[in-house]
Amino acid sequence: MEQDFGTALPQVQGFTFQEGGTIPNSDKFDPTNRPNGRQWQAMLAQIRETGDKTSETTHSGSNHPCQTDDYRCDQQGGVSGTDRINTQVQVGGVNYYTRKKYKNANESTSVTVVHISSAAYGNSLVKEALAQAHDYSFKTNKVVVLTLSGGSSSVATSSTSTARSRSFTCRKCGKNYQAPDAIELGVKLNSYPPSCGKVGCSIVRDW
Repeated sequence: MEQDFGTALPQVQGFTFQEGGTIPNSDKFDPTNRPNGRQWQAMLAQIRETGDKTSETTHSGSNHPCQTDDYRCDQQGGVSGTDRINTQVQVGGVNYYTRKKYKNANESTSVTVVHISSAAYGNSLVKEALAQAHDYSFKTNKVVVLTLSGGSSSVATSSTSTARSRSFTCRKCGKNYQAPDAIELGVKLNSYPPSCGKVGCSIVRDW
C-alpha cells in the first residue's frame, strides 16, 4: 500500500528532502490535466522502475523510458548555479499532448518539479527517493530539493555498477568517455549536463 505522507516531507535513508517555492507557472496549468489517483499511481510506479532516465526504453513506451499513457518524468536541464538537475513530471506521455497557447504565455504542463543533486544518482535508492519527492510535490504544489545526506552511510552501492558501458564523445575536443548512461557520466565528471570542462563542449552518446 502506498504510504500517504500528507504534508510531511518524505524520509528515505541517505537522502535529504527540502521544500522549495511554489512550482513555477502553476497558475498557467490547466487543472483538468491533473492526474487522477490511478494515473498518478501509475506514474509513481514508472518512476520507481526507471527513475527519470532518458537514455533507455521500457515496456511503457518506445520513445521515452519514464512515461505512462498520459504523463512522463524527465530531466529539464540543470538548475543554474548548482549541481542539481531539474526533473519534472509533465502532461504528455505515449499519448502526445499539444500545449495550449495563451495571449502572453504558453500553457504550463508541469505537474511536479524536483531538483536533485547529480551525486544523488550514485545511491541505489535514488528511484524510490525520486518517486517520493515527486509525490510530495504533487500533493503540495511545491518544488522539492533532493540531496544526499551527510555521513559515510549516505551513498549506497550504485545499482548501475554492473550496467553495460556506453561510449560518449565531446563534439569539440573529441575526448571519449565510458559510462552506463549520461547520468552516470555526469556524476563522474561532476557536472550535468556532462561537460569535459572546455568552453562550448557538447558531449554526445556514440550510437
